[in-house]
Amino acid sequence: MRILFICRSLDPGGAERQLVTLASSLDGMGHEVGIATFYSGGSLEKHLTGSGIKLLRLNKKGRWDAAAFFIRTVKAARSFKPDIIHGYMSTANILSVMVRPFLGFKCKSVFGVRSSDMDLSRYDWLWKLAHGFETWLSRYADLLIANSTAGLEHSRQSGFSPGKAIVISNGIDVSQFYPDPAAGQALRMGWKISPGEKVVGVVARIDPMKDYPNFFRASAIVLGKQSDVRFVCVGKGEKSYENAMRREASAAGLGDKIIFAGSRADMLSVYNAFDTLVLPSINGEGFPNVVGEAMACGTPCVVTDVGDAAHVVGDAGIAVPKGDSAVLAGGIMKILGMSGQEKEKLSATGRERIASFFTVQKMASSTSAALESIL
Repeated sequence: MRILFICRSLDPGGAERQLVTLASSLDGMGHEVGIATFYSGGSLEKHLTGSGIKLLRLNKKGRWDAAAFFIRTVKAARSFKPDIIHGYMSTANILSVMVRPFLGFKCKSVFGVRSSDMDLSRYDWLWKLAHGFETWLSRYADLLIANSTAGLEHSRQSGFSPGKAIVISNGIDVSQFYPDPAAGQALRMGWKISPGEKVVGVVARIDPMKDYPNFFRASAIVLGKQSDVRFVCVGKGEKSYENAMRREASAAGLGDKIIFAGSRADMLSVYNAFDTLVLPSINGEGFPNVVGEAMACGTPCVVTDVGDAAHVVGDAGIAVPKGDSAVLAGGIMKILGMSGQEKEKLSATGRERIASFFTVQKMASSTSAALESIL
């Protein structure tokens, strides 16, 4: 098969890392794979070097570059001649359908749903318009692939109407994510965290759906019970919103107990530096990659019950109701209060769960079979 993925960029992010992993696996299975990106220069592009994957740069010049951008997308698709155009999230899904009448050959369109119950009231009017258009166009998609049961159910409730819809969970590469205490310790030293301190971390873009204020409130509760804890936020966001979240953390009384580490490429070190990873999201999650990656590294997780997060952690972590800072704090303190033996057992259970149920091979083979079924 000739498969063309369309995505916004290959900047660091959960969906973007999954796309690179999936595309590389499909390439290794003998399929001809291309990735068309709205914006070029993302750091994940380097992972395609030396592969058979063709990178098509659409060079979008900004939000209002629409007509010329669409023409460039059509030309890129014509040059690649795909059997399948696979969108990766909202605008890319829209394009996967819209370009087909202009190609001059037949191909199938696949929608990729990577989130669940997005609260569009937290975003501007263009997000809402795009969602409505995507929903309307879904009737012309040949297949919808959601990475979570929650995402599939939400898409149906929102009015999506593809002829065929399935769930294929994300795949975590346990050869890239594994326990490495030395790497974690080196990063802790870089953050100037003393050996006696415990580290509670969030890995997420700084965005309303991630509910950082909930994490800050929970962190303040934890800090009121025990002082030997530091909190780390790995990720970045739109500048004004990120600054607002820094002020929220300060107002919560976290002071120098919290570190805003920005985006990082050394995720193996990050997960191993944490004593526990927290996913505080309030909506929008599908399959949270960071949870699977942390579990593969043996890091226990406390997650809000959003999307498929509770399903991913299973009995290898703690799931709590969204938006409840006191309960979230209780989950964090439960992990931090475990004995060494208890934590070691939970860590092993988490890694085994990922290695058994959420593998890259399973994701790639399921995707390949699903795409072949619509040709």
